[in-house]
Amino acid sequence: MHNTRSTGFTVVELIVTIVVIGILAAIVIVSYNGIQTRATNTSRATEAHKYADLISLYRSTMRKFPASPDVPGIPPGTYCLGTGFPQSPINSSMRTCRNWTQTPGTSETPTEASSALLMQELAKVGDVTSGNHNNTSDPVIGPYIQIHNDRVVITTILSGKTQAVCDEFKVKLDTTNPDDAGWDGYAAIGRPLQSCGIIIDR
Repeated sequence: MHNTRSTGFTVVELIVTIVVIGILAAIVIVSYNGIQTRATNTSRATEAHKYADLISLYRSTMRKFPASPDVPGIPPGTYCLGTGFPQSPINSSMRTCRNWTQTPGTSETPTEASSALLMQELAKVGDVTSGNHNNTSDPVIGPYIQIHNDRVVITTILSGKTQAVCDEFKVKLDTTNPDDAGWDGYAAIGRPLQSCGIIIDR
């Protein structure tokens, strides 16, 4: 009498194979998410730098600043940079670029419509291709600009647990002006979001 060995997988071999596939899949997913986050941060930081360059080009070409008193109708305040921002859940006819879930039309939630004149002024010297600003999974979108009498602050939102991500992409906000300090979303709301940006003196 001969013992014949089955050529199929045993239950143990099958379980080991499934576990190995699961571990490999987890590694791939984590790597992919890291690559995707880095690509998004790169895109957002690049867009902020392009807007800073565009404002500098406007100033050197037009010999003025794209805000009052040089351009009436653009007083100090907060404005969206770009288009394609999320529709406000409070008013679906408005698209907002900062805290998009809150009431639109305030300094916290500027709209595309309220920012149109600034964008028209900047378009006189160039254009910045808008990135994807419609990511409603984040409570703050960007980019946006805060215009003050003595400076402007171009702000973008990057994914990261600390402000070190702003240093990494060369968009670190760190001055004595409270308005210009980077906002740490991870500390404030427990989500890995950081406000980063560029300051231009007027």
